Amino acid sequence: MSSKSMPREGHFDGEGDFVSYLNWARSKIQNFQGENWVEEGQMDIVQDIFDDCWVLLSEMERDGFPPSPATAFQVFDRLRDCAKDKGDWGWGMWRDPNLTIDLKDDDGNWVGYAPHLLISSQLLKGAGIIQHIYSENPPCISLDLKKFEQEGVAGYMGWAEACELDAICSVPWMDPNLSSSDFANALLNGSLDRDKWQRVVNHDRIDDIRNFANTPGKVLMNPVVLYVDKNHESVTLTKTGKEGDEKYNLEVCFDFLKERQGYFHDYLPFPNETDLRPIWIIDGQHRTRGFGASARGSKIPIPFVIMIGDGSDEETSRSALVFTEINTKSEPIGDLHKIYLNYQFAMEGASSATDYSLDAAGEMTADSRPQRRAYELALHCASEIDSPLLNCIQFQDPPGRHAPHHLCTDSKKWTEVTRRWFTNNGIYADWATDEFNDHELLNFLIAFMNNSNQWPDGLLRWVTGRATNKSLFQFKGPFPALLRLFPHCVNSIINSGVTSRPIEVNEFEKILRPLTWVDWNRGGQFRNARLTGSSNTSVRHLLMWLQTAIDHGVQYDESETLNPDMKSLPGRGLLAIPDIRPITVTSANNWPALLPLELQVENPAHSFKVDWEIEATDANGDREIAVPSSWTAQNGNFWSLTIESNNIGATTSRIRVRANFSNGIGKSMTSWSEFEEPQ
Repeated sequence: MSSKSMPREGHFDGEGDFVSYLNWARSKIQNFQGENWVEEGQMDIVQDIFDDCWVLLSEMERDGFPPSPATAFQVFDRLRDCAKDKGDWGWGMWRDPNLTIDLKDDDGNWVGYAPHLLISSQLLKGAGIIQHIYSENPPCISLDLKKFEQEGVAGYMGWAEACELDAICSVPWMDPNLSSSDFANALLNGSLDRDKWQRVVNHDRIDDIRNFANTPGKVLMNPVVLYVDKNHESVTLTKTGKEGDEKYNLEVCFDFLKERQGYFHDYLPFPNETDLRPIWIIDGQHRTRGFGASARGSKIPIPFVIMIGDGSDEETSRSALVFTEINTKSEPIGDLHKIYLNYQFAMEGASSATDYSLDAAGEMTADSRPQRRAYELALHCASEIDSPLLNCIQFQDPPGRHAPHHLCTDSKKWTEVTRRWFTNNGIYADWATDEFNDHELLNFLIAFMNNSNQWPDGLLRWVTGRATNKSLFQFKGPFPALLRLFPHCVNSIINSGVTSRPIEVNEFEKILRPLTWVDWNRGGQFRNARLTGSSNTSVRHLLMWLQTAIDHGVQYDESETLNPDMKSLPGRGLLAIPDIRPITVTSANNWPALLPLELQVENPAHSFKVDWEIEATDANGDREIAVPSSWTAQNGNFWSLTIESNNIGATTSRIRVRANFSNGIGKSMTSWSEFEEPQ
């Protein structure tokens, strides 16, 4: 069972290794374009090879472990033949030698409950759990409980050694390896397991707690929170106390273990990762596993609070709610996971912007509709087979892992933007639009992709799932600008007289024509212009330019659209700083005395608001005067500055004023306009 063994080609180091191989091979096939690992000369035949390999992988999965070594290596070898860097490919390349740790004490004994019966006790860091393999079923564990109530909800308190809790407790965590499309499909069609809703364990935290538990003198006094279905066949609940003295006994027997090749397992990595232990850890999974993995800590008694239910959806939802509330108040769960829990279990939020609740009839409320519909739009766009965002929206954020590079956005950023479409005067404020809004958004995205892929060189600028050499709007930073452009396009099309809904692809293609010859794949240019980042400045710049180009309605060629010298010209100069407009005096006087000095400047296209600078001169020299917002005003496309006499000081003899224009590319400014006190 040692993780240090090195199986020869075609052979595996246990079922877990086999499962890792299957997942790795499928990922290579599915993401070959995004990962760009296939040799150019193999592109004509690669799909046939991949189809054959996929069939073989499915057959191996169906037949179970161990597979035919010849078949396993055949798949690996055929994939390697397609690779541009064949020298980097070696059998076992999917393995991480640090993912499995044998848990033994100083005497070489396995760490865990009933150590004399343990064949193996391993920390599987990739799964974030401890796997035990026994020679036979160990003795039942008996837990004495004391009942209490809070607001009519019953709870039970007790204690057990860490190794006992580790032996009978699992975590109802979601599979972190679900692809974006699989997650979205499963949640939309109701097949995403409601009994698996917690975040995956962070193995780095387990290591930290394990080291803590191995240190003499260290203790753990804060209780873990558990849940158990009293109807589980391995669980027996018995009332032992007298009336008024609510004592109970919970007995957990090990008939939940599964026999494999004469040994008894509590965790099965294949075919679908399954932790068989009957009690759920609602809060305290890292403490339980960390102490359970420690030779010293595994023997320390840990207090716990356990909720006992009947396994119903209502009880599951209650457990998820407790988990959410606990982790919101302590170490917050990840934003993406929080949004999923809110949606899946229809939770009320602290405000209308975080409300995902359903009414008694299971229908959305006025407060929850924006969030629920926004999230559902993401699910549809990530799962529809013809969507430009298929498998490209991140719904999970498992710890210790970087998000795959092919992802365009995540559910948090998505809902922050799109929920506004369903509020007040948003494009989907009318509930009747729920019949088509997902279809309409998909039409827009398809139109944008089509518009981006019309180049005569035949090279596609938008390839769904691409991880490298991506379109600008396939980066997480700029992507929100595309979402924010969508309502502008919808309103513009409707104002043009189009009444049929959903708006069809061809209508979106018409309005997007001014963007046709922007090469969104010119990565170097965009990176140098800082437009691939996630700053608000970048997104504002892109949205401003896109809207201006669309409203102008003229199609320009590439030499103009990306020309950095074409400043403030609609549909041109995407990479240009703003043009400069002159300052004019709009007051009758040229000095702030009895009447203020009033100045005005036009804000050019592709520029954010105007910022003013003032320098004053007196007998002591020059000084800068701060310009508060109360001195400035906007009137249409013009910005004004009003300077009162008391703003500059009685001894000032001269002032200089200039206007600054800025966008996501950079800054430009007027020359100084000088004004002197009349003699």
